[in-house]
Amino acid sequence: MWPYDEQEAAWLSKPRPTTFEIEAEARRLRAETVAWLASIVWEKVSHAVKTAVQPILKHFEDRRMARELIGMSDRDLSDIGLTRNDVSAVVDGTYRDPMGIRTRTRPIMMRLDPGRRRLPGGATRLAS
Repeated sequence: MWPYDEQEAAWLSKPRPTTFEIEAEARRLRAETVAWLASIVWEKVSHAVKTAVQPILKHFEDRRMARELIGMSDRDLSDIGLTRNDVSAVVDGTYRDPMGIRTRTRPIMMRLDPGRRRLPGGATRLAS
């Protein structure tokens, strides 16, 4: 009587992998594992760099906004509902308008060419 059932006998009758095939499979599995670990490390490092750089970028953006607002004339500031005293609060994101409604923390940036003035109807002319 045969000591193995059909399934075990089929497994035993399969050709055994060679040492070369075993080593090739091990290299493939190692490469997959290294690639997977590298992707995890890359994700963590990129998140850490982004977290470290964001406050620096915000600082430079705030400085640029403050320079633009300070560079505006008093009339231009009053046209957008601000005074010179409001600039630091606008840049910090803590500005409250006189109506008591909190504005967005990041106001819309606008670039004004100080050499141009608006005329009625939207036309522009050079300042005299």
